[in-house]
Formats: sequence, C-alpha cells, structure tokens
Amino acid sequence: MESPRNSKEKVIAVKDLSVTFGEVEVLKDISFEISKGSFTGIVGPNGAGKSTLIKAILGFIDYGGMVVLNGTVGYVPQLSSFNREFPMNVYDFVRLPIRKEKDWKEKVDAILSEVGLEGFGTKLVGKLSGGEFQRAALARALISKPDILILDEPEAGVDQ
Repeated sequence: MESPRNSKEKVIAVKDLSVTFGEVEVLKDISFEISKGSFTGIVGPNGAGKSTLIKAILGFIDYGGMVVLNGTVGYVPQLSSFNREFPMNVYDFVRLPIRKEKDWKEKVDAILSEVGLEGFGTKLVGKLSGGEFQRAALARALISKPDILILDEPEAGVDQ
C-alpha cells in the first residue's frame, strides 16, 4: 500500500481476499484500496460475488487475506436480508445506531426528510413499499454520519 503522505488517505484496503464455501472458491486474491472521499462501484452479473465481497469486508463471513477499514461504517444490505414483519416503526428502525442520544427525534426527522420520507416516522416498517424501506435503510445507515458508507444493491425497489 502507498503511504498516506503519497496519496489520499485509504478508508478501505483489501489485500489477497479469498472466500471459500465448502469446496467452492467464490473469491480469489482480491486486492484494492479506496481513498477517502471517493465513490467506488462493484459491478458484475448475479452470482459473481459482489455481496459476498461486501460481507467479507464487513466481517460477516470468514475470509482469507487482509481487510482494513479506517473509520466508522454505515451499511445498507440488500432488501431481502431484513425481516420487514418485525413490529417496529420507522423512527425506531432509523434511530437504532443513535438510540441513546437525547435529541434522536430531531436527527431522525432531519435524515428522513433528506431521503424523501418526511412524515413516515410512525409508520410500521412492514407497511413500507420496497423503495420506501430502502430509503429508511439508507437513513439508518446515514444517521450516525459514518466515514464509510457501503450499499448492497442500493437502488433495488427505488423509483428514479
């Protein structure tokens, strides 16, 4: 890796990352770095390992190699990975990362407005459309002002 003096500060560094499920090697020797302030996309067909790569970076699955995250992380998973029938309103869903803060309601209202969900705080998560839920998940990831934002299929269910 380059020295931070010679380049922008790296917020994600991945070196020789490999993931194996049983006998199947899903990812092999993946290496890259992402600089602070940059936007990076991972593209490929269904089943190519994009979500597996994200889960390895976040430490949700076992992997070989090295991953370094330099900062706090906000994460929006694919829509299908959250049980939307859990009896929770949007306020409670979005405020989970900041639930102990006294001024949480003002912060949640502000972030809901930013993602186009103004007035949705008392609505049950299970009653949201797919796009509304994706916006609520984005609000939840942004509420704590993370240094790194990782989105898995961020436009799924969201209208233009």
